[in-house]
Amino acid sequence: MNTIFVEELVGSLQTYESTLPHQKKGKSIAFKSVNKEYDNSSDNDFNSEDIALIARKFRKLSLRKRIMVMIKKIFAKRNELENGS
Repeated sequence: MNTIFVEELVGSLQTYESTLPHQKKGKSIAFKSVNKEYDNSSDNDFNSEDIALIARKFRKLSLRKRIMVMIKKIFAKRNELENGS
């Protein structure tokens, strides 16, 4: 009895998963690594241009993500209204 229930459950799960839309993997970012030896006396030896560049890239990536979320919400709402009418 338990074997049949588990098999039915697995079959139902596989059917459900096959009906789900395939999700695209998001873009990932990679940072360049630099091997430098640092002395302990100057912990704040960062280049201000490098920090500004990283901040700009991060803001741009964050903005893109927010825009994509907003677009998905708009299309979901639009599809909901079209299907509901």
